[in-house]
Amino acid sequence: MKRATHAGTGTIGFRRILVYAGMVVLVSVVANAMFGISESLPILVPMWGIAVAGTFLYFLAQHERIPDMSGLASRAVLIDAHATNTTVQPETVYAVSSTVTSDTPLADLPYHNGGDYLALERFMEEFRRQEGTDEDTLSWEDANRQTVYVAHARIGSFTFTPDSETMSMVPLTPIPPDPAMDRLIDAEVNDKYLYRYAPGMRLGKWTSVVGDERFSYKAVPSNVPATLIGVPQGNTFVPYVSANGMVLHNLFLGSLQDAVATLRGSYTTAQRRTRIAVAVVEIIAWTVLLGGLNVGAMLGLGSDEAAFVHLALGIMCGIASVVIVGKFFNPRK
Repeated sequence: MKRATHAGTGTIGFRRILVYAGMVVLVSVVANAMFGISESLPILVPMWGIAVAGTFLYFLAQHERIPDMSGLASRAVLIDAHATNTTVQPETVYAVSSTVTSDTPLADLPYHNGGDYLALERFMEEFRRQEGTDEDTLSWEDANRQTVYVAHARIGSFTFTPDSETMSMVPLTPIPPDPAMDRLIDAEVNDKYLYRYAPGMRLGKWTSVVGDERFSYKAVPSNVPATLIGVPQGNTFVPYVSANGMVLHNLFLGSLQDAVATLRGSYTTAQRRTRIAVAVVEIIAWTVLLGGLNVGAMLGLGSDEAAFVHLALGIMCGIASVVIVGKFFNPRK
């Protein structure tokens, strides 16, 4: 089954491609350094270049096919926030703009009493010892990140259920820790973190020992102007699904125009970053490929001149391949 295209898919795709690119380059460099593949099996060098160049051009082509959801959002029909009896037309996306509120406070007990939020994210770090170096290093390391959503929210007379997909286009903003949590055993609160102390000797307040944990929070506030896009169904909104599988059911802060701008900005940013990331990999792959084929030697160049020519041609071929794929595979919808 083909995966539906949701708002925010472009950003997810960019991150995936960036991870793949980093893994391929790192593994290739380490493998060559350990086993001397370029010396023992030089035929594998141009084959590596062809495989990597082709693979990441395929990834780019798939990413370029992700539609620009801002075009769909710009055609949304804005309805009255209290018109729960709207007659829905086929193949039509709708939007409602009003103040978004939550039905119940959102908390993260026992570490945060919470408040009037649509979403609350807890970020926990642990103070750990980094071994394997000349001197052991102590530092805060990411340990856990968890986001909870309010069960029900309301915008005008419409209710909806916030979740990771519906809230994917709404930014989380930092909030201070709950001062009341200072009463927890072995805990302290400052203006940014809630600290939970592990047993151990420490020099003074706010000093840390191995095993200490600290919590920070981000949230999506309630009682702010927002726009919900989808399809009205009674007193709720359901996802809009187009004939080609595009799904739009998202909350945005601000007006409908702000929602369109947010989608457009997210799309163009993900597209630009993806093209740059793939272009870097393509330049490396083409440079290695041309070097493996001894193009410089075919042109009668010395080793220094050949290396420069390989790099120059690699840059030209890498950028050109990204431009060509972007030209022919981007649907521009």
